[in-house]
Amino acid sequence: MRASLRLFTYLKGIDLQCMSASHAIERFLHYPYLKKLSRFILWHIHYENVSRHEALESLKGILEKSIVLVNPNKEGYYFDCLPPKRIDLNHNLVLIKVSQNEAFLDPHIERFLISGNNRISKIEQALLWELIVTKPEGKDIADVEKELKEQVILTTSRQKGILVHPISESFDILPIQDYYSKT
Repeated sequence: MRASLRLFTYLKGIDLQCMSASHAIERFLHYPYLKKLSRFILWHIHYENVSRHEALESLKGILEKSIVLVNPNKEGYYFDCLPPKRIDLNHNLVLIKVSQNEAFLDPHIERFLISGNNRISKIEQALLWELIVTKPEGKDIADVEKELKEQVILTTSRQKGILVHPISESFDILPIQDYYSKT
């Protein structure tokens, strides 16, 4: 039996990297449609020979006993899904997953998580950018995503892109219905 869990972590206080990226998008890239930018770390934690309930209990134990994945003094977390977002019809929600081209996980984290008796078989880490953008007149979500790819997401020059470095990172625009809670 296998179980796979998602853990979303975020900073409780001001996220300076996110604030800096938001400022650069608005001021240097001159992208006027960004309303809000948020950042999360997504952990995919895979378990072997345990039920989903046992995996969840194991992960809760790790979170209570260590600061390897989450430092409770400065970070919060969500299991499986992000909380629902309420946005009006004039805005779009876009979720971008940024992965390192070379799978990199701090060896200390990997050793701690996999060597314990918690039956973790694999752990993956990615960065999530959550963008709320004003919907330009006459454009649908596909147009908004294309414009974001060209102007904001993928770095192609000093004047284009900031969230993904094409040499060391790759990205996917995720289907929001798979990552947000319905309630």
